[in-house]
Amino acid sequence: MIMTRTLVFFDTSVLFSALYSSKGGSYVLIEHVKKGIIQGITSQTVIDELSTNIIKIDRVSQTNINNLIINNHFIVCNDIPYEDIHPWIGKVEEKDIHVLVGALSTNCEYLVTLDKKHLHTPKIQSLCKEMRVVTPKELLAMIK
Repeated sequence: MIMTRTLVFFDTSVLFSALYSSKGGSYVLIEHVKKGIIQGITSQTVIDELSTNIIKIDRVSQTNINNLIINNHFIVCNDIPYEDIHPWIGKVEEKDIHVLVGALSTNCEYLVTLDKKHLHTPKIQSLCKEMRVVTPKELLAMIK
């Protein structure tokens, strides 16, 4: 019998939050990835977005981002190409399409995000029936 870990795609907002504070649910989820309880997946596009936004946190550098991804054994898929994004234009906020496509293209069971305005919505959930869009708190409640 082959046991597989739950595949979870991490949005920029969750990774950003985990880098910012070691006390929240985002950080706890990263710890679950490190322990092998769940398999953390993200995309190079998410990492690039995180790198762009990291200037908002004084004490965090690109090295911290790299360590977060490498030391916690995240799988990083390639940049999301335009041809995969194009069919979603008009259905999803353009700046967030890459997150949704990344999660779907890696067959993740969950997309974890803190973006309740554009991603964690009934509309998005109805478009992506094969995966659940959840907050870190929601996913942690399911793991326990």
